[in-house]
Amino acid sequence: MRIKVWYIGVATILIEIGSIKIITDPNLDKPGNLYHHGFLAFSKKNSIPRFEDQLKHIDLALISHAHHKDNLDRTGLKLLNNVNQIITTYHSSIKLKRGIGLDPGESFIYKKRKNELEIIAIEAQHGVFPVHYFAGPVIGFIIRKTNSNNLIYISGDTIYKSEIAKQVNDLGDTKLFIPHLGKAQFKYLSGNLRYTMNETDLKHFITDLSPERIFPVHNEGWTHFNKVQNPVDDDFKNRLIKKNEFETDI
Repeated sequence: MRIKVWYIGVATILIEIGSIKIITDPNLDKPGNLYHHGFLAFSKKNSIPRFEDQLKHIDLALISHAHHKDNLDRTGLKLLNNVNQIITTYHSSIKLKRGIGLDPGESFIYKKRKNELEIIAIEAQHGVFPVHYFAGPVIGFIIRKTNSNNLIYISGDTIYKSEIAKQVNDLGDTKLFIPHLGKAQFKYLSGNLRYTMNETDLKHFITDLSPERIFPVHNEGWTHFNKVQNPVDDDFKNRLIKKNEFETDI
């Protein structure tokens, strides 16, 4: 299966699979504003969206969660008015008053002409104990052609858990791994406790999943992010995709 990918910024990617165009976690506001994410967590956006000319005729939006502004902001919310279908958590589908809400393990089939994709919700934990209780419900996503073992795995905002990797491995082979990094922290609020992956989490996921290609996101763009450095070993470098626009087979 040939796919084309554009990295818009933060956790927002655009994926074209056949005739189906998918966007993830639309974060499209201009930089500079201060945002409240809930529970007195504030931060500023400091990145500019890329490839805005591509943000049209979108079929499907995959939203890991809708209650944090670094995953769905004001401009991203407006974009959803022109998207055919939304898949997110049950909690976020209620907040948005539309879309398909999924729990981990549940799936949805999206069909367009001769193309048919299965979207499977994957467990995610938005932070270490105990801050994940405040961060709220989140999911990751598997994208695959129906009856295929070749997977695109988008982690959503999560830390590493062996149970998550097992759930993914039970579904097939990870051809493209898209981890949400950033080691997100609000030090004035919760000290050094993190809400997303750090270097160790990334290494554990790579060891467990053994993905063919890796395209890290959610590692830039907000003041509460701490850029995660990529592993330096040659094996990782050979799997890493560095371009913001690319095509690959899965």
